[in-house]
Amino acid sequence: MSPENLRLRFFGVSRRSAELAADRACAAPRPGHRALLAERTGQVIGLAGLGGTATEVLADHAARLAPLTDHDVHDLITTQRCAPLLFGPQGSGPVDLQALEQLLHRLSRMASDLPQLAEADFNPVLAAPGGVTVLDARVRLLPRRPQDPYLRRLR
Repeated sequence: MSPENLRLRFFGVSRRSAELAADRACAAPRPGHRALLAERTGQVIGLAGLGGTATEVLADHAARLAPLTDHDVHDLITTQRCAPLLFGPQGSGPVDLQALEQLLHRLSRMASDLPQLAEADFNPVLAAPGGVTVLDARVRLLPRRPQDPYLRRLR
């Protein structure tokens, strides 16, 4: 699968829509909360709270194994120390939690469906009341064959 097909399959957008999204991401900064979503080898989906150095200093991380269930996605979002920021503290509106959940589900689905996916980093992800925008994404693919899900083996 080519990188272009992967991008189109994952985001479900046309080339023109992708160009508009890139223009929107490069526009003036918008209010919202930045986060980091990552998938690493072994199908571990991680969500790091505020992104950047704040995440490392506060050790604000959560991880679950793909494929994610609705409960897993809910736990990834609510177990963060910075979760109250997402729910709209001090009169500010909450971020679009449905869009953030959808993004986590799509990342989980991509990790489960594509054995070639070695790593995917979305850093930063801007979560705002109007939606979620991935400002930078990096995907690394390796040649692999699908494994039999019923075959158990020792590592």
